This record gives sequence, C-alpha cells and structure tokens, in this order.
Amino acid sequence: MDLAQLTDWQHQFISAAFATDQQASSPGMAIYRNNLVLTHRASIMATFPRACQFLGENTHIAVYRYLVTYGKSSYDWADCGAHFAEYLALQPELAHLPHIAAVAQYEWHRQQLNRAPAKPFNQSSLGLLGPHPWPDLYLDLAPGWSLFTP
Repeated sequence: MDLAQLTDWQHQFISAAFATDQQASSPGMAIYRNNLVLTHRASIMATFPRACQFLGENTHIAVYRYLVTYGKSSYDWADCGAHFAEYLALQPELAHLPHIAAVAQYEWHRQQLNRAPAKPFNQSSLGLLGPHPWPDLYLDLAPGWSLFTP
C-alpha cells in the first residue's frame, strides 16, 4: 500500500467512524472513534498550546469539529493541524477574537520550523562577502523558514 492509498483508506475509515448509520454507532466502532478523537485532541493541544488556552473549555468542541471537518489528512499526527488556524478564523463564534486564529497560525509556523531539517551555518562564508559586489549576494534560507503574516 503506497502513501496515497493509505491516505485514502484513512479518509474512508474516519468517514465511517463518524457516519450516522448503525454500523458507525456500534460499540466496536466507538472504540476507534474515541481513540481517534483523543489522539487528535492531544496532537492539536501539543501543537497549539496557546491557541487552545485562549479557547479554554471550548477547546474540545473546536478540536472535535475540526476533526470532523478536515479529517486526518496525514499519517503523521504532527501534521494534523495544518488547517487549524484557518478553521478558527472561519468560526463565527470567534469573529470578535481574531487573535486566536493569529496565535494558531504563529504556532503552526513554529511547529513547521521546528520540524524542518537543520541547515548548518558556514561561518567561513562570511569571509567571501568582501570580494563580491552586493547585488550578486543572496541569502540562502533554512528549509523551515517562512514569513509569518497574520
């Protein structure tokens, strides 16, 4: 099974776990659904600690709705919050609190930066700055670098 097939299978399984038919409400499926919800919640809360703090007791509701809306799009739990900031920004209940989505966006960028491969700094390259004209110089950014604009 390749990654695309695994992703498709996960989407089908999550859809089945959250369906409203009799099979989805069976005790066996409830175990999978509850495990999925709890693991998803723990992952979101680890990735977005401040945004979840702002949400307070409504965190569990927001995370559950996010899971139902977006599903699990990756086999890696650390990637499951890719659209969380966007999701929060679209919630009418949070329209008067736009800073929560902005904090979530910042936390997502921080998460991606921390997971990006490290790029060692070559100090000897600074010695090469002198003989080159300034217009020929460029900045080689680390793989996880991104511009954050809330």
